[in-house]
Amino acid sequence: MVQPKTNDFAHLFDSFEHSAFRLENLDTYSALDEADDFQRFLRGEPLPVSTNEEWCDWIRNQTLSGKVIQRVHVISLPLSPYLQFEIDWRYVYNSTAGENIYLLERSKVPRNIQPLTDYWLFDDKVVVNLQYDSNGYFLRGEADDVPQSVSLHREASVSLLSIATPLKQFLAKKRTAQSRQE
Repeated sequence: MVQPKTNDFAHLFDSFEHSAFRLENLDTYSALDEADDFQRFLRGEPLPVSTNEEWCDWIRNQTLSGKVIQRVHVISLPLSPYLQFEIDWRYVYNSTAGENIYLLERSKVPRNIQPLTDYWLFDDKVVVNLQYDSNGYFLRGEADDVPQSVSLHREASVSLLSIATPLKQFLAKKRTAQSRQE
């Protein structure tokens, strides 16, 4: 079994060979590295020229080398202020860098899909289950390469990707709905 030190699974981001999949399930995350941008977003300031550059550079380098990075975020509607920020400010850049991002309304998730906790799945070989506190602060990631667990997460990933909405399509639908309200 893969047993990195608690909170130390960073090596998997550098060593995966083909694919990295992320499931996000929270409506709010609290990360110190995005706190300033989130406050600017809440104040109604315009989208900065760039944000999250280090992560976007990593995405770009991985996808240019032929690797696939995918994310499904299960969301509640109406969107929380944090989700609006993440979609409009973070995901726009991540997507441009090459990450395939999908959104899925929580009400449309079939009850039989498990697990619905946050995780990363690398190369369909190692899953890292992520734990957060009640305020959305990251606590730890626990790596697991037990075949049954990896298979369960792989199946969940495939199922969620098959019913989730691509980011560009979600944004187009959101803009259409906003223009109808104006």
